[in-house]
Amino acid sequence: MGKGVEMYTWGGNGNFGDDWIRQIGLERLKELDVKMVSFKKRKNVFKKDQLDSYDFGAPIQHSESRKPLILWGGGYLATDQNTTTLEAWKSILDRNKRKIFTFGLGVGPFRNGTESLAHDVFSRMEIPINVRTIRDREILLNLGVAAELSCDVTLLDRGIRDNWNLEKKERRDNLVWLPPYANHWSAYATLEEYLEQILLAHRHNSITSVNFLDYSTLGFNPLVNSDYKYWKDFFPKRITATTFRDVLEALASAKHFVSGRLHPSLLALLLDTPVLALPYHHKFDLIFEIATVTTGQSIDSSVDTMSLNRSALQEVIARGNKSLEKMLEGVCHDV
Repeated sequence: MGKGVEMYTWGGNGNFGDDWIRQIGLERLKELDVKMVSFKKRKNVFKKDQLDSYDFGAPIQHSESRKPLILWGGGYLATDQNTTTLEAWKSILDRNKRKIFTFGLGVGPFRNGTESLAHDVFSRMEIPINVRTIRDREILLNLGVAAELSCDVTLLDRGIRDNWNLEKKERRDNLVWLPPYANHWSAYATLEEYLEQILLAHRHNSITSVNFLDYSTLGFNPLVNSDYKYWKDFFPKRITATTFRDVLEALASAKHFVSGRLHPSLLALLLDTPVLALPYHHKFDLIFEIATVTTGQSIDSSVDTMSLNRSALQEVIARGNKSLEKMLEGVCHDV
């Protein structure tokens, strides 16, 4: 393979899934001599007597090179809150004529007149855009941008083959892991509605006590708080994970996992831990593609317990590897 490629992910901001995505990218693309692209730190003093803090929200690159850039996994092109991210990428594309490749992206939804801006951004990247769910592909096709279904990056972790060599453990804890509630979540109009779904999940599975699984490795972003800081008044008991292995072992020993986090949900399924997913975005379609509902009569579709469908998983992995090989052919042609 050729040499000299740059890669952008959201890793390093204290999000478990994005840290996992970053780790896999460095491993799967190492023959390309990958260099991570970081954010440009823009000083923003909130108060005169306060230390400078940094805005990590916009994907502004330090590099102005013409090396191919790979947008690797995750949903950082979503704009269901505002247009800031799309505008930042448009600025990058205006300044730098490098080729931008994509793999495993989550996109949209695009609302409030942002469709034309989204079209402008994606149509200037290498086509097709490789996305992770059928809904992502439909969103781009509706914009008039060619898209191909790949898979979520985490499903290409080669550790899946041996289940990370974990010893079988007694399943002791019921775990919950939730992101801070946001009012742009289309599925839940209020925090109370979201909490009610969590309570339904508990009652449906006779869960009377849960430990909150908290991933506290916050990387380089001083503005990021742990999930538990938001939820500590609701869930007084906590298990703290500071490494990938910690998360693995906690999920492997869980009886049930009530989750509003996508990638921990995927990981739990891979570890044969029953998952009660609380989907607030179409990215959770990933879960339903590789899972089998096991509860029988459902109280609510969002609280069905799910287990891994291994044949479906293998089909998705095969599809992802095929798409990755095709994308890398284009990258190597331009290195």
